[in-house]
Amino acid sequence: MTFQPYQAYSASAGSGKTFALSVRYISLLFMGVEPSTILAATFTNKAASEMKQRVISLLIHLEEKEAELLAISKQTGFSKEELLLKQPEVLELFLSSSNFIVTLDSFFTSILRSASLYIDIEPDFVTKEIDVKVKEENFLEEVQSNSLLHQLVKLAMNIEDKRFLKMFELMQNFYKIDPLLPNVDYSLQNIDKLEAEIDKKREELHQLIIEVGASKTAIKNFEPIAIKVLFKKSVFEKESLLEHRNYKKYVLATPRIDEEFLALKALLKEWANVKEQVILYNLFQLFDYYKNATIGTARQLGVLSFDDLSYFTYRLLHESINKDFLYFKIDSRFRHILLDEFQDTSTLQFLLLKPLIDEIFSGIGQSEFKRIQELFLCWGYQAVTLSF
Repeated sequence: MTFQPYQAYSASAGSGKTFALSVRYISLLFMGVEPSTILAATFTNKAASEMKQRVISLLIHLEEKEAELLAISKQTGFSKEELLLKQPEVLELFLSSSNFIVTLDSFFTSILRSASLYIDIEPDFVTKEIDVKVKEENFLEEVQSNSLLHQLVKLAMNIEDKRFLKMFELMQNFYKIDPLLPNVDYSLQNIDKLEAEIDKKREELHQLIIEVGASKTAIKNFEPIAIKVLFKKSVFEKESLLEHRNYKKYVLATPRIDEEFLALKALLKEWANVKEQVILYNLFQLFDYYKNATIGTARQLGVLSFDDLSYFTYRLLHESINKDFLYFKIDSRFRHILLDEFQDTSTLQFLLLKPLIDEIFSGIGQSEFKRIQELFLCWGYQAVTLSF
């Protein structure tokens, strides 16, 4: 019997991940595990359906599947003859019992549906993608109703991309990782005053370089110009103008040139930081309104996109109810978790699974019979089994 805790083995793409997962699942059935206590999850409906069909097919035609029969025998410790003798009973139990060979999204849906009223979502919500045009219109309506259209335009100008769709795409990407975004209060400073100080310092340096008789090329770097263009000039990549061939001899003769240059460089660094703060402040303020619009659309239509599922499930578990209680209910149901294509798990999805994984590694359950005993992961390069 090779069904041991903390097993790990490689299974690169195309070399048997599905085989390994199917064998693992069926081995559990032959070892007397109830199908309803096994959560087998993957990422698409097609993959979940194929996994279920593969399990059924193997259970029906086990005698003809020499490789699978041998692998199951090794994992369970039963001989081939013993497995074939138990086959009809195991097949009947699987067909007559509830099973949870599902997509990860549908697993999160079941969690959300069980307590959705806590976040004002009706439990009979539908899961499908909402038309992008509807989302765009609702977002613009939210922005306009709060008199923030000018802020949206200003933000687009600050990030030098005036396309609304690009801005909207940015909001969508933020929404997908919302719980991972930093919880920071971005402060606003008077950038106009700082820009006036920069321009004054630039002009002082410009006049000084003219006075020492520097070349036209050297003078041109500090001519009147927009600050965002000045900031991008390669001359500021130098630690000192002593490193620049167009200025070295003048700096040696007049050290004040480098002092003024370093002062200007420090002001530009401060300007970049302030500019960043302004952009992030406006960006996250608008993102709050994007979330309001998205949440309002979901509640109004009773339709949740797949991004909504992760977002609302996270909010439910981390803001609205006692997540330990809800995970205890899940923990009491499932004793084995098998996840296929684990490399496709997003960070947010992993955070939703993490309490279950932590429970496994803690080694502490609510009772000997009511705790998760196994985590089996398959991903693009290797499969890892962790069990108790």
